[in-house]
Amino acid sequence: MPQMRFHKHHGYNIELTEECQIAKRKFSFANAITFGQHPLKPGDLFLFEIESQELGWSGHLRCGLTQYNPENLKCHYKVPSWPDTPPASHSRTHHVGAQSSVDSEAGLEYIPQYSMPDLTNMGKSWMHAVTKYPTRSEDYPTELDNPFEVAEQSKSSNKFIQNIGNFLIVGKSTIPKRYLVRDDFAIDMELNEKIASRRYSAVCVGSRIGITFNIQGDSAYMYFIINGEDSSGTKMERANLSAPFFPVVDVYGVTKQVRILQISYMPSLQEMCRDVIISQITSSAIGALPLPSKLKHYLKFE
Repeated sequence: MPQMRFHKHHGYNIELTEECQIAKRKFSFANAITFGQHPLKPGDLFLFEIESQELGWSGHLRCGLTQYNPENLKCHYKVPSWPDTPPASHSRTHHVGAQSSVDSEAGLEYIPQYSMPDLTNMGKSWMHAVTKYPTRSEDYPTELDNPFEVAEQSKSSNKFIQNIGNFLIVGKSTIPKRYLVRDDFAIDMELNEKIASRRYSAVCVGSRIGITFNIQGDSAYMYFIINGEDSSGTKMERANLSAPFFPVVDVYGVTKQVRILQISYMPSLQEMCRDVIISQITSSAIGALPLPSKLKHYLKFE
């Protein structure tokens, strides 16, 4: 997977810095949709970290995938209608109308001010409103303001994402958890998981969120990995399996700034051999292999 950057086309409230790896919302609470510069392949992980917040708003970032190529999307350049200081209250379900329209001269679709419901109403987009304490895929609830219906949840038996010890297996990639959760989060979780889980929510500063997808048969499924945990898998209805999928981050509400994280992990030859072996057999069959016990434990990530 090539190094990921944010695309040059984005909502007009967004400012990109550090070679387009940081996206900051300059003012207001909306018009802050950003896109990945490159589409993802099945199993690719788009990973980012929340770097700052702006209190006084309601709601947090939204993220997901779209089949709109951001190169063909146009930004609304206009004076924002909201002042720099937030109003007394703003509901996370507030909606002042979609800005989506087509530029008749350029033939470009405008980037809407909200990802939910505006971008999803345009079709070809699947977004998720990140909450403080997301549930796992089997218990994943539908958001009240979610414009698309969560139709079919991924089954734990598909094994697309496996949580094994200090590693997370995503498709055919084995990723050390040190890339997926900040060190201070991980240390506190080891000391006292109950207290740490209350202190570090999915939307707090330092939280790391990954987006990936998989194709199974004639269906595509979107997955989220939040601080090293597989949080949900959702079927993307009416997805075109032959079209590219671009990651989307809407720097909305309390969330002020996010940074893309590059995963530059090169597995050792030993780890690659393990990946090949476990891809060919079930975990229950490892015990029957004619191997020393030490190697069997290694294959089981023990």
